[in-house]
Parts: sequence; structure tokens; C-alpha cells
Amino acid sequence: SRGLGDVYKRQTSGVQRGGSSGLCVVVVTPDGERSTVLFPGANDLFRVEGDEVAYASRSKWIHLTSFVGEDVFRAQVRLVEALPDDASVSLDPGHLYALKGADGLKPLLRRTKVLFATEGEVRLLTGKEFREGARFLGEMGPEVVVVKRGGKGAWMSAGEEEVGIPAPEVTVRDSTGAGDVLAAGFLAGVLSGWPPKKCLEFGVVLASRSVGGYGREAYPDEEDLRLWSIGPKLECER
Repeated sequence: SRGLGDVYKRQTSGVQRGGSSGLCVVVVTPDGERSTVLFPGANDLFRVEGDEVAYASRSKWIHLTSFVGEDVFRAQVRLVEALPDDASVSLDPGHLYALKGADGLKPLLRRTKVLFATEGEVRLLTGKEFREGARFLGEMGPEVVVVKRGGKGAWMSAGEEEVGIPAPEVTVRDSTGAGDVLAAGFLAGVLSGWPPKKCLEFGVVLASRSVGGYGREAYPDEEDLRLWSIGPKLECER
């Protein structure tokens, strides 16, 4: 229908085309562990001009992850500095940006509302164990710091609230993207108005389920969000 077509056009109007698409080759071992080789391609072409800022400024929430090139990092910094105050930012720095350390990442951290990082990334950023490091990072800007702990689940520092959620026991087939699924679940909960602990529970459950399939086989969908709006909760550990 025309209505759906109009929505699709609005959602993709900021897409730029040129060069070759980025490519990530993922090798998965029989026990579900993975190694990756990244070819950035057109990802290296990202820059921020007036049109990009205007497009992003219409968004309620902007989620950022890492790029390989330094020019692209500087473009992300310019973007978040130009956003209006009512646009919220979340950041998953990954290993590449964690190597910059907390000071090197400060331009993004001070504008970040929710930060996602693994235990190893927290240590790279701060030189501290994950709980102390998360508190340190929270003082640099983020209101919530979510530490992804793989098969152990996740831990969160949100102001006065600190809580850990253990991961359900699952058979791991492919761990690719599990951290992104956790972040997506958490942010879906935030945008639904849930309290932080329920957002973390939701993210952990979805991430744990996602590793049970290859590729996107076990990824969540809108039905998961609907069910969790009135559904189960997990026991938490402190």
C-alpha cells in the first residue's frame, strides 16, 4: 500500500550508496566460538554533513558501534556533538574503540546515556575489573553501564542500582551477534518504558537464545517484546 511505501521511504531516506559494502567473514568452531576478519568497504566513507545531522536529529535514540578508520570515529564525534539534547545516545565500543582507552573515547562517552561493553573491553578502557571499571565509566557520562559477560550473563550499574543477571544454560552453536542482540533487547525495553533491571533481563534472555542457532536463526522478533511487556522475569544476583 502507499502508506507502507511511505514509511519504508522515510526509514531508508538517509541511506547513501557508493563503493563496496563492508564484509565480515566469521569462522565458527564446533563449540560455538568464532573468529572474524573485517573488510570495512564503504563503512570507511561515513562522514557527517548537514543532511546527516538533520536526519539523525529526528531520531529519539541513536545507537553507535565501532568503525575501523579514525576519520569515521571523528565523524561520529561530530554527529553526537551536533545532536539536540532530547536525542539519546547508546554506545557499544567493541574491541577497536576500547583500545583507545577511556580518555580517547571521552568525546563519545560524555554524550552516551547507555554504554555496553564486555568485561575485557571495560578493562581495556579503564584498567580496572568490570564492576569498578563500570562505575568509573559511569562518572564520565553514561547513566547506565551494561557489562556483557558471555555465558555468565550480564551486569549493570545504573546510578544507585547495581544488578547481575545470570544467563540461562543453553547449547551454543554460534555466538556471533549475541552482544548486539543483548543491546537490542535492552534498548527495546528502554524505549518501552521498562525499568533498567527488566531491560537487562530481557536482553540476557534474548542473547542466550540467539546463540542456539546459526546466523539469525534464533534472533528475536516483535512477538518477544509483546510477550515480555506482560511476561516473565528472572531471578537476579547482586
